[in-house]
Amino acid sequence: MISRVAGATRHRLGMESNVSESADAVVVGGGPAGCTTAILLKRYNPAAHIVVLEKDLFPRHHVGESTLPDANAVLHKIGVIDALNRAGFPIKCGLTYKWRHDRPMFTDLFSKGVHPNLQERTYPRGLPDHSWQVERGKYDEILLRRAREVGVDVREQTQVVGALFDPDEPERLAGVRYERRGQAAGELHARHIVDASGQARALSRWLRLGIDKFPLGDTALYRYYEGFRWNADLIGSFFDGKIFFASVPRGWMWFIPIGEHTASVGLVTRKSFLAGGTPAQAFDEEVEHAPEIADMLSGAAQVSHAYTDEPAQTYVVQDWTYRNERLAGPGWYLVGDAAAFVDPILSSGLNLAHNCALLVANAINTEWNCPDVPVAAVREGYEGLYREIYSSFLSMATWWYERRDTNISDWWKEAAKQARNRSTVVNLSDREVFLAFTAGYVTDFRFFNIGAGGFGAQGLNYIFDNLPDQPIQEKLHRPDMDVDSPLVPRFDRYELGAYYGSHVGTDRWWRLPSVTFECEGRRVPFYPSILESEDDDELLLVDLSESIVVRTLAHLDGKRGANQVARALQQDFGGFDQRVHRSAMKLMHNLLTVKLLEPAARTAADAK
Repeated sequence: MISRVAGATRHRLGMESNVSESADAVVVGGGPAGCTTAILLKRYNPAAHIVVLEKDLFPRHHVGESTLPDANAVLHKIGVIDALNRAGFPIKCGLTYKWRHDRPMFTDLFSKGVHPNLQERTYPRGLPDHSWQVERGKYDEILLRRAREVGVDVREQTQVVGALFDPDEPERLAGVRYERRGQAAGELHARHIVDASGQARALSRWLRLGIDKFPLGDTALYRYYEGFRWNADLIGSFFDGKIFFASVPRGWMWFIPIGEHTASVGLVTRKSFLAGGTPAQAFDEEVEHAPEIADMLSGAAQVSHAYTDEPAQTYVVQDWTYRNERLAGPGWYLVGDAAAFVDPILSSGLNLAHNCALLVANAINTEWNCPDVPVAAVREGYEGLYREIYSSFLSMATWWYERRDTNISDWWKEAAKQARNRSTVVNLSDREVFLAFTAGYVTDFRFFNIGAGGFGAQGLNYIFDNLPDQPIQEKLHRPDMDVDSPLVPRFDRYELGAYYGSHVGTDRWWRLPSVTFECEGRRVPFYPSILESEDDDELLLVDLSESIVVRTLAHLDGKRGANQVARALQQDFGGFDQRVHRSAMKLMHNLLTVKLLEPAARTAADAK
């Protein structure tokens, strides 16, 4: 039986088709999210047949031209950093925001925030501390070419027109039906289907998934210009550039150099603001309210994008800031814009695409090769982590729209208010918090709570554990720990738990330890950091890390200091182990920082 769904055909296995093939995984869409997923799956499983179905012929036009440094670890892992550096893209080293014309601009470089400390200890040495402003046709083609190089079966000009479901398990997606230009239609069956089709959301429509929409900007008008003027104070130069954002009455504007002489300029607004005029008129009117942009465009000529012969125009994109209600299910995952999209104020699109594609590839690889990990836990872990990442970006984007009449110090206050667990909010300076967030550090179990809306928790503890050993008063303000003073628990009890997480340094999802503390009726989640093997980059020392947490907490009786706890641990672990010692000391320091422990002297003073 065939039923019609959203203009596409929903098929059951066994239907007649001109061509019927099988693969291990089919990725719908050859953009950044799709290529990243496919490349990693092929890297993890060299013998697997991984297919990418892309409806267009590359290169092709696409908006979304600004990247973030946090994606560099994934770009390194898929092997494209050198190609990006050779592509001639302007180097992005920072950003400039102008909230209001009566307020000073906020401008700085990523390298002046907490970014170098994060990268120093957690990512391979040699990764760039910059990102790029990219012409997307060329950028996406680099990724698609890389997919072919590693052995992915890439098929361009191939449109997916239907979904195939397993007759024995009706909810399981088991393949797709496609039409290839100039060739017969076919069916492609696979163990997993990944929807990376962008805002077309092909599979999610056929799966009848609902979406959550959020009332931010819903319309972007954008143009391209040749011959703009570089303003070093606002956008730096070709080799140390910045992206420029300016608030205007109808919304905000971006200015992104995507070449030595070419710039992408856009206005993000709402449909209601366009009533009574054309998009071109609205764009011109708002440029007048952004004199910095108008000045950089003086003498520049408006041009078309690079992949058309049509005259220059004002391009329009509408309806975004949404999230699918479900992101994974039997035989399928959603990633990139097909899963969710946040307002472009934070340049989050490519960052989410690459990092969440890594999470999908790790999830599928776990389903294929780690039978000890429950499939449902992996899917739930992916959905939960994606929602955390998305919520962090959404919180900041919401602040941008609703609180543009405030200054940057209010941003940090807002972030603290929105944190789910305020006791774990780290005390960074306003500027450092903002830079860490705008550099994109929100995207795996080590970092995903750096952003507004969840600052603290899992990511916080890993950051603490991986900062350089010397004190960094200007970066993180942590209480000094008197190693001989008794440490008094400020919690009534605790219980051990677990969650599932993954990150760029591994190829799978892991069951990781968590602790829930009860403090005067409040339940406070705490996520200890995990030791990573020095011998195998792909291995986390989960069991050892959990044992250290269990034994350290057992020895915190209110009478022992950190040194006494460390000596007791030597007996537990059969002698001195430097990894155990450092991990336990940092765990106690983290508990002090988030006020789950207090030095005895301070506790006595509070009692008085």
